[in-house]
Amino acid sequence: MVKQKDKGMMEHFLPAMVTIVFMGILWFGSMVTASNIDKSSALNQVTRKYMLRMEADGYLTQENKTAMVSELQALGVEGADLTGTSLTDAGYGNPVTLQVKGTLTVRSIVFKGFTKSMLKEERIPWSVKRVSIAKN
Repeated sequence: MVKQKDKGMMEHFLPAMVTIVFMGILWFGSMVTASNIDKSSALNQVTRKYMLRMEADGYLTQENKTAMVSELQALGVEGADLTGTSLTDAGYGNPVTLQVKGTLTVRSIVFKGFTKSMLKEERIPWSVKRVSIAKN
């Protein structure tokens, strides 16, 4: 009887290595996505905080404007434009608007092979508009 050759080590090892590599890529992608979601949530909280202050004051005060722009810049928003925002007292019961536009730096994954970096930072347009009623 002729004995067949045993399967080589590579035939057992290769599927496991391919699976580990793909699981690593998926994990890395999910971490980048989670980072972007976290940044979006933080931006939402900043705009919500200043909208609540605008409700109480009736407009966006200069101190709050400076503080908000600085917080947005810390989160990666560049060129914050507040055109359309209520900057003067709207009066009790009248609408107050917070409108912010700018560019936001986010991370994404680009597959260009294993020799180049897969992580890419790009700038995308970002805007938010919130409207409420002045309660001052």
